[in-house]
Amino acid sequence: MKVSFARPRTDLPFDKDQSTRFLPWIVAIMVLLAILALAAALVVEDAVRAWDNGLAGRLTVQVPADVESPDGDPIEQLLDVLIATPGVVSARSLSTTATSQLLQPWLGDAAASTDLPLPRLIDVELARGEALDTGLLAARLANIAPGIAVDDHRVWLSGLIELARSVEIVALAIVALIAGAAVASVVFATRSGLAVHYKVIELLHFMGARDTYVARQFQGQAMRLGIR
Repeated sequence: MKVSFARPRTDLPFDKDQSTRFLPWIVAIMVLLAILALAAALVVEDAVRAWDNGLAGRLTVQVPADVESPDGDPIEQLLDVLIATPGVVSARSLSTTATSQLLQPWLGDAAASTDLPLPRLIDVELARGEALDTGLLAARLANIAPGIAVDDHRVWLSGLIELARSVEIVALAIVALIAGAAVASVVFATRSGLAVHYKVIELLHFMGARDTYVARQFQGQAMRLGIR
């Protein structure tokens, strides 16, 4: 037995309708653009989450390379003060090699030179949700090592996150605009089809067809175009 997959019969000559000829291509291009915009928004969201998890709640203490203390090693004294500070979970000093590796992408091989006076870095981890007064902390640490600097990653990270959020909003707005344009294209094509087939529709009305019957014809055509 032969099974036929022929297109369902309609009373309207949609095959000769040029108004919907390129509609599937137009909608396909809009869907592609919407997917790209949505993918960009998701990538930015993942990047923001990674930055927030990796840098939020951390401080960096920069100690000048030539700093000295009459009471012994200033790094050990700074670590003791930091660990004793409420809200600080841990504090560790980065070696000169680790500091050179951090500068390698910007300075190249010069970062490993012993003639370059690299500052000593102390990585400080704060308790979750804890916020310290970096100015007050720097003043306390300056009593041990003059010229010390405390960098709070939240200062520049907050600006970067705001920029990323703005990019996300723009990307989602583009998705909404593309969706609206796709809907408008379908509406325009349907209205054009009504205008093109106006005489046939009037003839169907004279033969007793109701508006719901004609509407089902257009719904079936729209469904086939949507599947394509």
